[in-house]
Amino acid sequence: MAEAVNDTRVILDSLFRNHPNIKVVQFGYDIVNFEMSIICSTLGRTLFPDCRRNDIACANNDMYHLQWAVEDISTYYKTHTAVDLRGTMQKAGGVPGPFPNDNYYSPEDLMRDCIHANSQGFTVLFDQFWEVYFKAEIEGKN
Repeated sequence: MAEAVNDTRVILDSLFRNHPNIKVVQFGYDIVNFEMSIICSTLGRTLFPDCRRNDIACANNDMYHLQWAVEDISTYYKTHTAVDLRGTMQKAGGVPGPFPNDNYYSPEDLMRDCIHANSQGFTVLFDQFWEVYFKAEIEGKN
């Protein structure tokens, strides 16, 4: 995560140096799904070797670090905003709350592959992005 934060900061440092008034709004990953296929299961075990097989909560908690990295980046810049969308696809897919729910992955029908949403999933995510950020921005509340 430290490397991801540092790499992102290299990009943002250049961006803000050249465009000091620009606003950047960023979110981490929503909950992914490492049960969709044998390939996904293998990927999950490779990414999170300390998690027991089929330990959804362990894998989800490790994925939260991506959101926390985005939130950490916001501490360095006045015009960088972190938005937390974790649990959005779970909620849209009928997973029981509260959200995010550590014990469930995002529903398979909203996923293109193990870690990326499909078009329906991205629609759900960006509708929520609108609700938690852009709507308030337009209404002058951010």
